[in-house]
Amino acid sequence: MTTERWGAPDLKLPRGFRPGREERPVMFKNVLVGVDGRPTGRDAIALASQLLDPDGKLTLAYVRSGEVAEDLEDSNKLLVRERIEADVKAELLSVVSASPGRGLHQQAEKQGADLLVVGSCRH
Repeated sequence: MTTERWGAPDLKLPRGFRPGREERPVMFKNVLVGVDGRPTGRDAIALASQLLDPDGKLTLAYVRSGEVAEDLEDSNKLLVRERIEADVKAELLSVVSASPGRGLHQQAEKQGADLLVVGSCRH
């Protein structure tokens, strides 16, 4: 009986890696999370919470398209609701931009975020 073995792809391991040695996971100090009230945004909050350093700063941001007062009030309500549902300590931020992606990117640069986390979206 002949057995064929399929090899694993060549993996590049970090210099000094030793199998079996526990490594401290990479933790981020300043994490920005884009939220929009959907379940995938809540998934992003959960992931960001796991990657956040215990002494780190977590910011939840909602991108809105206009300067209308009602939009600001609605976005603040959404942000508070998301923070409560996720049970996290986080700063809340309403960002004005024509594009959610651009708004989050600009905010991440502005606050010097180490990591930007967003949920997935299917069209």
